[in-house]
Amino acid sequence: MKPLVVLSVFGGLALGSCARRPVYVRFKNDSPETFVRMQANLMGQVFAFDSLWPGQLTRTVAVDDTYDYCWLQVVTANDTLLFRPIDYVGEKLYRSG
Repeated sequence: MKPLVVLSVFGGLALGSCARRPVYVRFKNDSPETFVRMQANLMGQVFAFDSLWPGQLTRTVAVDDTYDYCWLQVVTANDTLLFRPIDYVGEKLYRSG
C-alpha cells in the first residue's frame, strides 16, 4: 500500500508544477494620432484603454492565451477605426510569456 501513496503524492506534485502561466500583453500607439480610446478583444476578453498618446504603451494585461493579432477598435479625435483580423492557418497560439 505504501508505494501507491508515494506515487499519488508524486503525481500530485508533478501536476502542480505544470501550472499554466498567463500571457502578458501590452499595446503601443505607433501612430502620430492620439487614441482617445482603444478597445482590444483578446480571445473573448475585452480591455479598454483611454488617452493613449503617440509612442505610449498601455498597461500590461494578463490572458490565458492569445494569438499575435486581435480585434481592435481605435477612436481618435477625427475617426473611429476597426481592425478585424483575418484567420490565418498555422498561426501560433501563445500559452505563456
